[in-house]
Amino acid sequence: MGFLIMAKYKSNKYAISYNDFKKKVLEKSYSTKEEKAHNFLLFLFENCLLEEILDKLGTSFIGKDYNPQEHLKKYYSDEKDLNDFLSETGNLDFFTEKSISLYIFTKTQNFRGFKKDDKESIKKYFVSPNPDRMIIFLVNNSEINFSYFEELINPNLSAYYILPPTITELKEWIIRYLNGYKVEEEAIERILEYVNLSYDEAKEELDKLKNYTYNTKIINVDSVNLCVGFSKEFDEKDFIKSILKRDLDKSLTIYKSLSLKPNFDLYVIGILNRIFVNISKIMDKNFQKSANKQRELQIYSDYDEIIKLYYNYMSNLNELKIKSAFDYIYKCDKMLKTSAGEKYSIMTSLIHKVATL
Repeated sequence: MGFLIMAKYKSNKYAISYNDFKKKVLEKSYSTKEEKAHNFLLFLFENCLLEEILDKLGTSFIGKDYNPQEHLKKYYSDEKDLNDFLSETGNLDFFTEKSISLYIFTKTQNFRGFKKDDKESIKKYFVSPNPDRMIIFLVNNSEINFSYFEELINPNLSAYYILPPTITELKEWIIRYLNGYKVEEEAIERILEYVNLSYDEAKEELDKLKNYTYNTKIINVDSVNLCVGFSKEFDEKDFIKSILKRDLDKSLTIYKSLSLKPNFDLYVIGILNRIFVNISKIMDKNFQKSANKQRELQIYSDYDEIIKLYYNYMSNLNELKIKSAFDYIYKCDKMLKTSAGEKYSIMTSLIHKVATL
């Protein structure tokens, strides 16, 4: 997919690498009203980059006090009419603070471009845009054609089509993302062998690595083979879903299919521990105030489905059961590391306990 996107838009004058986008856009100041070109049309297909972009633009436009909960509003094209959105955004209020409005174009059936009224509204608004608003039009679906937007681009609306990374760019990004960890060069090369040219895919695998090596802060080839290598044969999300659904048969089937792999048991222990760490986070009253629940829970895909499963699973839990689950996991982890018992029996017993808790 990444190669096809890059090949299709390599001649697009708005196409740009993320590294160049950072230098050209994210390292620029938008704090003064004299700087009008602070509205953007972004074709961006990497979710993990959006968070960084919004944080950088928010700090640059609003200042060090930027808080996404207060200053960022999100709208979706299938829920909010474009004319209404621009009308609200264009209202000038002397007492209103600066803010950012993110308008996301969702893929709708038979979308073939804008209606005449929508085009006129966009053109009219950007003749004299509200200086206290930063508008970001986001297209995160590759099926929406860039050409539908091209005639709307003007000096007050900057357009960028963010390209997939090259292998060199992805390697540099991986090194930055693993800052604070001691990473062997060979380990990075092994990661690049396992993942496609995608920041999102790399991030999902790197977060597993960071969790697994949290105590040592050392990432080597063995840890990459364990965490990233297994994920190519083992769908972690399916295992988590089966536990949260209390589907014991499926949980055991998934485990048994790879139970002979070296160190796989410790990998599964880590997943089970993370499930109950997440449950503890969700039960915390401050969790609902979090600006990015998805990142806190480290659920990077199927979020809506998985979070519902968490709540369903939690409906039959209490503090005593959660404490018991952590005790089961701790004791099994200790037995595995001290070889006190038969590993297969230890793990199947643990899975049985948490899947029927």
